[in-house]
Amino acid sequence: MTAKIAWVMPTYGPIYVPVYESHLSAIAWASRTMTVEHLGEVAGVGITDRMYTHAAENFLVRSFLSQPAWTHLFMTESDMLLPKDTLPKLLALDRPIASGLYFLRGSRGQPCLYIKTVT
Repeated sequence: MTAKIAWVMPTYGPIYVPVYESHLSAIAWASRTMTVEHLGEVAGVGITDRMYTHAAENFLVRSFLSQPAWTHLFMTESDMLLPKDTLPKLLALDRPIASGLYFLRGSRGQPCLYIKTVT
């Protein structure tokens, strides 16, 4: 089964340009490097505005669950700078739940959590 990823972002107010650029870069990079047959596709995108974070997250999760063909939920926030290879890295973990934490720090943002496992 190939992944059908829903990319969602709860937000309240404006999205900062560096964040927006990093998200678009990650989507563009994934679309150029992921093949539908091998890794899957970004099948849906959702964003909220003017909702409290907990309500927005619940709304986006309910929307995801209402689409039976979608297999993965990728939820990010409006203050996270993402590296361009975020989606393939998270899919490669092959776990029911995976997390990468990214913070808006400095001009580039630095990932602060990726655990390298030895197989």
